[in-house]
Amino acid sequence: MPKYTRTQIQLRYGFLLLFFLSEKVMAEADFVDVADLTLEELMVQELIVTSAAKKPQRISDVASAIYVLSQDDIYRSGATSLPDLLRLVPGVQVARITAHKWAVSIRGFNSQYASKLLVLIDGRSIYSHLNAGVVWDIHNPLLEDIDRIEVIRGPGASIWGENAMNGVINIITKRPSETQGNLLVAGAGNAEKVIAGFRHGGALFDNGYYRVYGRYFDRDDGGSFQKAPTDDRADGFQVGTRMDINLSNSDLFILQGDYYQGNEKETLSITTFPGKAIDTRAYQYNIQGRWQHKTEANNLIALQFYYNRERWNNNINNSALVNYHIDTFDVDFQHRFQFFDHHDLTWGLGYRLIVDDYGQSNFIQYQPNHRNIQLFSAFFQDEITWATDFWHLIIGAKFEHNDYTGFEIQPSVRSIWNWGEHSFWVAFSRALRTPSRTERDSIFRFYDPGFSKNVKFTSTRDLKTEQMLSYEGGYRWQVNPQLNIDISGYYHDYKRLIGFDLVDADTSSVVLETAYRGKATIWGFEIAVDWRPMDILVIRSYYSYLDDHSVDKILSSRNQQTVPHHQILISAGLNITSQVQINLTGRYVDEIGDQRIAAYYGFDVHLIWQPVSNLELSFVGRNLLDSEHMEFNERTVETQPTEVKRSIYGKLSWRF
Repeated sequence: MPKYTRTQIQLRYGFLLLFFLSEKVMAEADFVDVADLTLEELMVQELIVTSAAKKPQRISDVASAIYVLSQDDIYRSGATSLPDLLRLVPGVQVARITAHKWAVSIRGFNSQYASKLLVLIDGRSIYSHLNAGVVWDIHNPLLEDIDRIEVIRGPGASIWGENAMNGVINIITKRPSETQGNLLVAGAGNAEKVIAGFRHGGALFDNGYYRVYGRYFDRDDGGSFQKAPTDDRADGFQVGTRMDINLSNSDLFILQGDYYQGNEKETLSITTFPGKAIDTRAYQYNIQGRWQHKTEANNLIALQFYYNRERWNNNINNSALVNYHIDTFDVDFQHRFQFFDHHDLTWGLGYRLIVDDYGQSNFIQYQPNHRNIQLFSAFFQDEITWATDFWHLIIGAKFEHNDYTGFEIQPSVRSIWNWGEHSFWVAFSRALRTPSRTERDSIFRFYDPGFSKNVKFTSTRDLKTEQMLSYEGGYRWQVNPQLNIDISGYYHDYKRLIGFDLVDADTSSVVLETAYRGKATIWGFEIAVDWRPMDILVIRSYYSYLDDHSVDKILSSRNQQTVPHHQILISAGLNITSQVQINLTGRYVDEIGDQRIAAYYGFDVHLIWQPVSNLELSFVGRNLLDSEHMEFNERTVETQPTEVKRSIYGKLSWRF
């Protein structure tokens, strides 16, 4: 037996092979646009959502734990990035790793590459086929263009398919008809060095609207880590457009696309390059279109396509380390119709082709370095309504065939009862997570000076999908038009979790191999309260609790405790006058024991002044209670984490 134990070696090297890599791909489309919503209609029980069933429905009829960040929530938040916005959602774990890297998950298993969370932007998935997760760095839409963010806590696999295991986040942008005219945004601060954006919207002939936008950011590095110097700056820009064309009274065509280019720098902690800084250049562009046809009977036929390319160049000391590109082609068809008196059926078909190509290096190899991966899918969901909308029974399943694990089925049964202002729901689901390209096809070698060993990761071709059985329930109560209470609980049972087995070890080398024998259970609950005691005051609060038990036969960082057990948030927005608004947010985040991350309190202030109708000045203070604190210590990659600093910034917004 070598000097270091099996557990020490596996914990140290967990999922290191996912290093440097990122991508975005896979998922279905949110085909249905909902009617325009006023701020008064954004009260929780009356809000219309589309992500839970791929159709418009009242949130009080949804048999899932769902939460919506509205335009008003986004406006009041003062956030500058998508992950920062998600801190406001109960049951979502958000932690900043460096100035530009984030760990975001729902109900456990957090990581820079949180493998069990599906995220979409206007129906286009940004889940990574390469390393199973979301690379938040490269997705920077203009936040002023976001209509709402719908967050499903718990599995959405019977509708959205593989990898929608612990939750679904659907980011929905505004219609171009709602963003007419011009907008200029400019700001600066000590951490957000530059904030800049523009938008122009106009009419498109007599039957449509368009908008174009651009955004630029420059983020400074975070605080030191254990007094060690850091170098993790990031800057980038994103531009895009969207056109909505009414082909007829029944037909709508949407065409949109984005282009992103960014530069990142991060410091390595161990491995062959200790203390070295990686320079990364990332590119991402996409084009997507949606056609939908509505009939007089309110039936819907819809077709969506998108193409996405992502390209990454990683360099150390001006020498290429890992370079690759990934192309994704996706087509989805959906049909919704009603039959008999009580059935509302939605079904669809999908096809996806992923084409990737990786430049080889002495550090990491893919075998093969070029691969075409296909995914075929079909789904159905039948909602049966009895007793004049009192009882809804929802039965559905997703059927998929992928090139890694073959044919898979993900069913669910849900039920919800509504009586007056009360709703009670229960659900049972089976959800799966497909192995990533890195987990299945890579060989990863490096020298670790900390252990004085050569380390080699190898992949196993017979990996199976990770599996979860989910049991959920919830209760909603609209106490009065100003007060809403939402409670949800869950128990998740995981099997075949992917990690690493120790294959061989001696005094000079370690060999690890992927395996799928891990098990875990996670249970918890969330309580959310939205209260508007008066027209000028909005108070939102939540408490979430999570407990996890791992009975792994394998050890990997993804199966250790990576989330806090307790989270509390209280946010209050007050309109002092018609021109002045103040928003205060306080939060408590419990310790993360396995990562030695201490509990912390956060306090943010967002002051808005509108001296004239089309000009707005904002001042934001973040993390005001301490100079800096740690939020996450990533184990799946060897990036040196940084501490989150106290920060302030000012911003000007001009509409004309």
